[in-house]
Amino acid sequence: MEPKGYFPYYENLEVIAEIDIRGRFMMMACDLEWSLFCIMLYCNAFNPKKVRRYKKMMMAQKIDCTIADLKHYNMNYFLEFEDSFDMLEEFKELRNYFGHCRMRFEEGQKPSYFEVFYVDEVNGQEKILTKQFTIEYIKDAVNRFRKQQMVFVGLVSRLQQEFLLKNAEQQEFF
Repeated sequence: MEPKGYFPYYENLEVIAEIDIRGRFMMMACDLEWSLFCIMLYCNAFNPKKVRRYKKMMMAQKIDCTIADLKHYNMNYFLEFEDSFDMLEEFKELRNYFGHCRMRFEEGQKPSYFEVFYVDEVNGQEKILTKQFTIEYIKDAVNRFRKQQMVFVGLVSRLQQEFLLKNAEQQEFF
């Protein structure tokens, strides 16, 4: 195969599919984490009692803190965007599978599913377990999560506009 972009494409179809799936979820995770950070920032700007150690938080903590901060800052916003926040648990689980687990695709020209191998405790002992995902489910999940990410971008924009209206002198920092 001819090189595309910066990296030569010597991989087989399964490797390219794995890169595509992992890449999409990591990209969405980066976008989501930025949105969560901005939501916390605008909800807590200039509130010295709310010092967050964002860089040290795991994804679950970022989600929980963002929800708590938005509820405290503006419950109406939380209620308006509650359905979007409800999807974050599913996204977090999938992101963790694709960011931390081994993948194996169904053999054949056009696989319909793949498995992830992960370690979990069963009866007090760590075991290797598998979970199967269909390609159709992942396509649907990517579409749903990208749409939800755009909803969060809209929320961040609204929070930013509100903040700047109240704090015009801070525009250069936000």
